[in-house]
Amino acid sequence: MGIIGASRSRVFYETNPRPRTDNPIPHHQRRINRLSDATVTDIVELLDDNPHCGVDQVFYAALNNGTYLASLRSFYRVAKAHGKLLVSDLM
Repeated sequence: MGIIGASRSRVFYETNPRPRTDNPIPHHQRRINRLSDATVTDIVELLDDNPHCGVDQVFYAALNNGTYLASLRSFYRVAKAHGKLLVSDLM
């Protein structure tokens, strides 16, 4: 809004704030599992079946074969959590 120098969304939010929660959970304590255990197991199996391939190669090979388990970033998260990252993946 040109007259008062604030955007409409800011004015709306300040006049209509969200209600407060009684016991908010701090962000660093939130645990949101987005992948099921079965999906994580499938990803780890794919990585184990291709020990000399990088995460990118495993992801795109599965995708080319018509298997989409998760995003590339999720593949990297699973690989890191299970110690499956190759030296070439880190560079």
